[in-house]
Amino acid sequence: MRIDHRWLLDVEIERSKEIARQAKDRPRRHHHVPQMYLRRWSPADGSSRLVRMTDIDTSESELRNPDSIANEPWFYQISADDVDPENVPDLWFEIHMSHVENDAKHTLTALDQLPDGQLRDRALMTDLAVFVGLQSQRTVRRRQGELDIDAGIRRFGARNVVGEPEIGGSPLSVDILNTGS
Repeated sequence: MRIDHRWLLDVEIERSKEIARQAKDRPRRHHHVPQMYLRRWSPADGSSRLVRMTDIDTSESELRNPDSIANEPWFYQISADDVDPENVPDLWFEIHMSHVENDAKHTLTALDQLPDGQLRDRALMTDLAVFVGLQSQRTVRRRQGELDIDAGIRRFGARNVVGEPEIGGSPLSVDILNTGS
């Protein structure tokens, strides 16, 4: 199934790349959980903009500003020897996703205002589906998976990791990736 959506259009991606090329400000902290999402966890009465962050390993908990959590330095920076920085600016994805998240705020607000029950607004459903799909690519676990694939390719070669579909190879040789380094 293919969905044509404004957030996925080549023209929008190129716009984000151009903004990245021109940007003087280079945000170092990249949030892998959207700030607009974290802010939704602050008290409904508006008494505080802080959210409770709990470390699941230690069970330690504290109130924090949403801007200070769920981020890593240069998490979405794209750079490699074989990537042309003019064609693929290193921070274009971070910039693109910030535009998507700003638009998605309106979608989530519209959803909040609907009564409980089946969603029938096709535009809201599409916006929500595309937003969730894009966000699923933006997780720490997904990023680690991409790094694991990259490490497997460097160690074993692309042919052994991704296979050769034209001769019946698997799309991803999980056995190789799970052997550890």
